[in-house]
Amino acid sequence: TSALGWYVLRLVLRDFFRSSSSLKRGVLELHALSSIHALGWLLFLFQKLRSSTQELPRNCSRALVASLGFYIHDCWALRGTLLHNPAMLVHQSSVA
Repeated sequence: TSALGWYVLRLVLRDFFRSSSSLKRGVLELHALSSIHALGWLLFLFQKLRSSTQELPRNCSRALVASLGFYIHDCWALRGTLLHNPAMLVHQSSVA
């Protein structure tokens, strides 16, 4: 369900970037999703730095599931590229 959430967010971004060409729009969508993912982790980690030691384990599994959904969606969106370009497959695996 987390990957589906990222897909829905991508559809929202597609409407936002609709004036761009289709190839450029796809790149912009994936880059924006990646930036949102990174910003989410940044905010999550800042929250953890400010919280007490008792609250540190809270919501960690949710954050990891959301991140896993992001990488599943990313690999699905790039499946054609990943199959034709093994270096991209290695790169996506190392990022995850």
